[in-house]
Amino acid sequence: MRKTFTGATDLRRLTPREKSRIELSAPFKTEKFRNLSIEVGYSSSDSIFYLIEIDCRLCCRIVPTSKGGVEKGVFWEGITYEKSMGCKGVYGESVIDVDMAVDGNRDNEIKFDDPEDASEVFWVNDDSDVVNDGEEDDGVGLANDCDDDTINVRRDLEDFSRLHIKIDSSLTNISNVKYYLQFKNYTGFPKINLFEAVYSDLDYLNGHEQMDYTDADMLMQKTKIMTIDNIEREVPTGMLNAGNNYFVYEGKSEGKGQLPLIVKIDNKVILENNIDLDLFNCVFFYKYYYTQIESGDTVEKSYRDGHAQMYTPESDELLVLVHGWNMTAADKVLWADTTFKRLYWQGYKGQFVMFSWPTLELGFNADLTPWNYDRSEFRAWQSAQVLADLLEYLSNIEGGRYRGKIRLIAHSMGNIVAGEALRIVTSNTVSHYVASQAAISSHMYDSSVPNAFTSPTPNVIAHYFSGATPDIPYLDSNRNRVSKMIRYFNPDDWALDWWIDNNIRKPDVSYHYTGNATLYQQGTDRFYYDSVFPYDERDLLFPNDRFEIFSFAARSYARAIGQYQGTVNGFQEEFDLRDFGYDGAHYSHSRQFRSNIIDEWAYWKKLMIDCGLGRN
Repeated sequence: MRKTFTGATDLRRLTPREKSRIELSAPFKTEKFRNLSIEVGYSSSDSIFYLIEIDCRLCCRIVPTSKGGVEKGVFWEGITYEKSMGCKGVYGESVIDVDMAVDGNRDNEIKFDDPEDASEVFWVNDDSDVVNDGEEDDGVGLANDCDDDTINVRRDLEDFSRLHIKIDSSLTNISNVKYYLQFKNYTGFPKINLFEAVYSDLDYLNGHEQMDYTDADMLMQKTKIMTIDNIEREVPTGMLNAGNNYFVYEGKSEGKGQLPLIVKIDNKVILENNIDLDLFNCVFFYKYYYTQIESGDTVEKSYRDGHAQMYTPESDELLVLVHGWNMTAADKVLWADTTFKRLYWQGYKGQFVMFSWPTLELGFNADLTPWNYDRSEFRAWQSAQVLADLLEYLSNIEGGRYRGKIRLIAHSMGNIVAGEALRIVTSNTVSHYVASQAAISSHMYDSSVPNAFTSPTPNVIAHYFSGATPDIPYLDSNRNRVSKMIRYFNPDDWALDWWIDNNIRKPDVSYHYTGNATLYQQGTDRFYYDSVFPYDERDLLFPNDRFEIFSFAARSYARAIGQYQGTVNGFQEEFDLRDFGYDGAHYSHSRQFRSNIIDEWAYWKKLMIDCGLGRN
C-alpha cells in the first residue's frame, strides 16, 4: 500500500523493519540540496541504506518491488512522498496516519497491514432488484440500482462490498482537518456510491447463517453519503472519526484507478493513502457460452463464446451452470450474474461458466405455438452434444488446468441437457453433478423407482429401449462417468406438478404409438408422427429418433427426479429442499436464483460443500 504526503517527515520514528525496506543508492550517503541536510544510515548485515532524517522541504520517493521490498529511492525537491506500508507522517509535533483497506484477498477479514487488502476487483451494480408480493427478483427495463440513493430490497445487498478507513487519533487534536476522496490515475471512468455500514463484518449478507435480517435491514435504512468519481469531493463532516470507520460501496460505472483518502489541514494536502479499485460489469467475471437454433427446432452443433472475460480466477476449479425452460435472453444473463455473485460471496475463487441453450419461452412476445414445453425438451436433448463438446474443451484448456475438476449444476429442464451430455462426454471429465429441481424422469436413472402413472406407451425410458428387463435406464451409465452425483428435490415443487400434467398428455397431438404397451419390438410396434396434413407420416425409430420420442411420444411412468421423495439409485447424495424452506409456490422452483442472498445462503453453501469447492 502506498501513502503520499507532504510536510515535515521524521523518519527516525520508523521501526527497523520499516527502515530496512528503504533502499538508497550509494551517492546519497551525504548530500545537500539548497543547504538542507540529509543523513543516511547503513546496515552492513543486508547492505541496505536507510534514511535517518529528512528536512520538511525535501521529499523521497520509494517504489515497492515485486519481491515485497522497494527499489532504490530517488531524491528530488517536490511535494510528494510515496512510501511503503507502515510509515507515518508528522504535522508539527504530531505523528499522523490514515489507512484504507478492502477485502482484497476475500478471506472475510479486512486488515490494514495486509498488502492484498489494498486493492479489489468488483462489479458495477447495474441491475434492478425488485420485490413483488413479497418475492424478490431481478426487474427488467427499470433504472439501475446504482442510480438511486437508497438500498430498497435485501436482494440489492449482494451488490455492495466493504471499505474500511482508519483515522489516527492525533488528527482529532488538529483543527481545520478535512478529508477528500477522488479517483486518480484511472482508466475508463470508475465511480462508486459510498454508504455508511452498520458493522464491520459480512452479516448483512449471510444473516448470521440463520436467516437473521437484523443487520441487513439496519443497513437498508442508510442512504448514500456521496458519489466518488474523478473529481475531488469532501467527505461530509462527522463521517470519519478517530479509529476504524466502516463503509460499504456499490460500483456505479466501469473503470480502474487509485482511490486515495486525501487529508488536508488549512486546505493544504498533508497526507494521502490510497487503495486500487477495478470495476466492471458482472458479465465479464465469468465465461458465457451458447448454442442457438439452426432452423425450426434443430439446434446448431457448435457452441459460441458470448463475451470476453476480464476477471482472472485464482483456483483450479470450474463450475458450469445449465439453465432450464422458459428463459429469455435477459433472464439467462441475470441468472448467470446472480449465480456468480452468490458463489463469490461463499468464497468461490474458481472459474464460472454459463451454458445457454435455445429454450422457448412463455409470456409477452413469446412463442405460443402448441407444445412449447415439449419442443423445448426436444431442443434440450439436441443441445447436450454441444455441452459435451464444451466440457471437453474446458477440460483441456490452459494445459488441462480443469481436467477432472469440472462441477456441473443444472436446473429444471437443464438436467436433460446435462444428463445427455454426461452420457456422451469422456468419463471423469466432470467430477460432480448437481441435479437441482430436475425436470427429467426418475426412470431415466433408476428403473426401481415406483410407477406413478399408467401409460399407453411401453417404458422405453426405464428399460431403453425394449420397455422391459433386462434393458436398463437410458442414463444409467452416468453413475460411472462422474465421481459424485447429487440430487436436490422438492416433493411440493409447483413447476414439477405441471411437469406431471404435461407428461400424462403424451403422446402429443400428431404423435402416435401402436403396439404392445409393455414390450416394444421395433419393426412390429410403432412410434410415428402423422399430422392432419397428407403425406407427412413418418416412423420414429430408435436410436436416431430417440430425442423426438422422449420429447413428444413416450410417457414417463415415474415422477421427475426433482420431485420424487425416495431414493434414486446412482445419486450418492439426495437433499430435500423443504429443509431450506422451499415449498409449493411457483417461486420456490427457482428461488436460489431469485430471492435474496440471506434466504439463499444455505443453498449455495451446501452446493459449495457438496461439490467439494473451496470456501473461506
